[in-house]
Amino acid sequence: MTTLMKGPEAAVRGAAQGIGISKLERRALDDVALRAGCSLAEAYECCDPCWHGWVCARVMEHLRGECYWWELDLGDFGLLKKRWHANLELVEAVVARVATGADTLHMLMWAVDTQQPLDEVVAILRTLDMNARQLPRFPWLSPAAPCGRA
Repeated sequence: MTTLMKGPEAAVRGAAQGIGISKLERRALDDVALRAGCSLAEAYECCDPCWHGWVCARVMEHLRGECYWWELDLGDFGLLKKRWHANLELVEAVVARVATGADTLHMLMWAVDTQQPLDEVVAILRTLDMNARQLPRFPWLSPAAPCGRA
């Protein structure tokens, strides 16, 4: 696999690997409990909806080509920079909703409610393949009751 990191970022990854913390976990440590969208006051707690939303945002960073996350890679880093679907406006609308944590059922309901071409929405969702990118909560991140923002 080709490494996309250079300079200090590569050193951080090497150091993090030495103690068993991935780059994505480091990002979660930096974002934990509040910048991730969760309004819980206790550090290292995050409710399931906020965790899911945080992971969706990282997937979109990966697919936009902004930040490579090996934990989320399906050989599609920067996919959204490529013209892989004829209806770019629809792709942008689907991606915007998925990036905020919308699941497949909500996306299908949105497509029906707004009279979007259902077959095209399904094709976009299959290409994004969010179900294959679900990450279990990191072991050090305590589950919490929903925070009220979710």
